[in-house]
Amino acid sequence: MRMRRNSTTGARLKYALQLKMITEHQLSLLSGVSDSIINRAIREESTLSEKNLIKITETLEVNPAWLLGYGTKDDIKPIWCNKLKINKKR
Repeated sequence: MRMRRNSTTGARLKYALQLKMITEHQLSLLSGVSDSIINRAIREESTLSEKNLIKITETLEVNPAWLLGYGTKDDIKPIWCNKLKINKKR
């Protein structure tokens, strides 16, 4: 599964669905965001409201900034995961 560097929100959403191995419909059921909103976001026909963005990113466990196109695939993890890093002694 490859993702282009400057991909759109729709492409990133589709990529996250593939990583989680769930369908748009399953995301809808898990997140409470309608199928049509998710589908229109993937096809770039509309943007996600802040409320729906948070529901989707929490469900997919991805960083909202990454989903909106900021950063690379290395930034896919949610912000709270970055806070869990443990300092290792060398």
